[in-house]
Amino acid sequence: MQYKRKYEIKKKMHGKSNVLRDIGLFCIGYNFNRYISRSLRNCKRTTLHSLQAA
Repeated sequence: MQYKRKYEIKKKMHGKSNVLRDIGLFCIGYNFNRYISRSLRNCKRTTLHSLQAA
C-alpha cells in the first residue's frame, strides 16, 4: 500500500521535461507499432502475390 501511495505522489509531481519525455516515447512507440503492422501487411500481400503468379 505504501509503495502505491509513493508512486501516485511521484506521478502527480511530474516535471515539464518528464511529461515531454513521456509524450515523446509514446509517439515513438505508436509510430513504430504502425510501421511494423504496415510492413507486415505489405509483406503478406507480396507473398500472396508471388504465390498467385507461380
